[in-house]
Amino acid sequence: MADLPKTMKALVARARDKYEIEEFETPRAGDDDIIIKIEACGICAGDAKAWHGAERFWGGPNTPAYIKPPAIPGHEFIGHVVELGRNVKGFDIGDRVVSDQIVPCWECANPAATGCARSTTSTASRTTSTAAWPNTPACPKAP
Repeated sequence: MADLPKTMKALVARARDKYEIEEFETPRAGDDDIIIKIEACGICAGDAKAWHGAERFWGGPNTPAYIKPPAIPGHEFIGHVVELGRNVKGFDIGDRVVSDQIVPCWECANPAATGCARSTTSTASRTTSTAAWPNTPACPKAP
């Protein structure tokens, strides 16, 4: 296991226009996860729209909420692998990795499909890149 700090700081979306820097326990890799030390994180148009309270993200009269607070936003990042789950193959400690909003597992019958069950699309439900040490499913590297 990697020698990770006990806690990390992350940006947390609590509500429309209410984002705060908070301290969390640093996650550890589950059997199928990797832990990534973030070097840089981008801010996309969706992040800006969420910040400004867009109904698409926070919900409204006819729209279910995509963001379920508290949520740690961020899905466009670069970093390096610092911990691997025991079932992870195809990555090594120190590998430099990137993520994007929709990353298929490359093992599906249709790897371009956005409905991949193992894809890293869950900005609203997992620790993501505005955290210093996110965990993410370890999908195989793109060919």
